[in-house]
Parts: sequence; C-alpha cells; structure tokens
Amino acid sequence: MVARGKSLFNGGGLCMACHGPTGKGMTGPDLTDATLLHYDGSYEALIKVVTTGVDDKESKTGQIMPAKGGSAMSDDEVRAVAAYVWTLRKSH
Repeated sequence: MVARGKSLFNGGGLCMACHGPTGKGMTGPDLTDATLLHYDGSYEALIKVVTTGVDDKESKTGQIMPAKGGSAMSDDEVRAVAAYVWTLRKSH
C-alpha cells in the first residue's frame, strides 16, 4: 500500500506538485517534519484531510489544498497516499 501511495503521490495524485517529490514541501508544507498543521498525526485524520482538502478558512499557512489534491483519486488511492505520507513522519 505504501509503495502504491508513493507512486500516486509522485504521479496521478498530484501531491508532488505542491509538496515536492520527497514531501519536504514547496508551495505546500513540509510533510516530513514534526510540525502538524492540519491533522492530529493519526492515519485516519490524514485520510480525512487528503479527502476533504484544506480551505482558506482552515489553512494555517494561507495555502489551500483542494480535496484529493485536485486529482480524481478513488478512496482506496487516497488511503494509499495517506499511508505513504504517514510514513514520512512516523518517526516523530
């Protein structure tokens, strides 16, 4: 699941466009550090934020994230991307 999520993150999931190819951030925030901006650190909460996105009222950085990153990912694909992203910071 994690390998599939990484492939989606760097491809059709469109995540890389804002978070960079390793999740260290570009326009979007760094997903590898200990700072949690929009979820509590749990896998379930990460699935929710990827699914629903982050609007301008919720954003702590001023950047929005469209639901599913603006992609057409299925629920299973969202879970795979969330599993990959969760591994990027699970050591914190």
